[in-house]
Amino acid sequence: MAGKTEHQDKTSSEKKTDDHAATRANVDRAAAQSALSMINQQKQNIVKRLHIPWWQGPLTGLYMAVLVVSHAAPMPYNSLLVGFACVGIFFMLRSYTSQPVWVSGWRNGKTRALSVTFIVVYLLHYFGSMWLFSRGVTWVIPVIAISIFVIAVIYSQIWLVVWRKDMEADDVR
Repeated sequence: MAGKTEHQDKTSSEKKTDDHAATRANVDRAAAQSALSMINQQKQNIVKRLHIPWWQGPLTGLYMAVLVVSHAAPMPYNSLLVGFACVGIFFMLRSYTSQPVWVSGWRNGKTRALSVTFIVVYLLHYFGSMWLFSRGVTWVIPVIAISIFVIAVIYSQIWLVVWRKDMEADDVR
């Protein structure tokens, strides 16, 4: 009989351990779900608070177009144009990053792929215009500058839409 009681005690003890583990798993699961819910709420708050001024896309396009045009300008104007564009980009980025909420274009997700694609497109425009200009095809410089301006404006709008969709997705990365 004593053996049976001992066996029952072990079973009861094992049952308590299993109940404790199950309770702990439920608490851990609930805590994880609560944490994920809080993260998703914070993501939604960021989406609502992010403010990108309407002029940022066109201004970025303007500065990038100026960089395209700069290599066709005679000295010292080419250096002045590059300086103007670089200083303008610096102050525009400084204004953007000093906001309470701002987002890097290099963040993980689809926005990084968009940013890399845009840079490749820009560099193709830039070096293509340099190459054509060196071959005496000067009329293409303003066309490429206007093209990169338009592409930058469109890119900035697409990037924002993709970023918002990424942030509004249910999955937490």
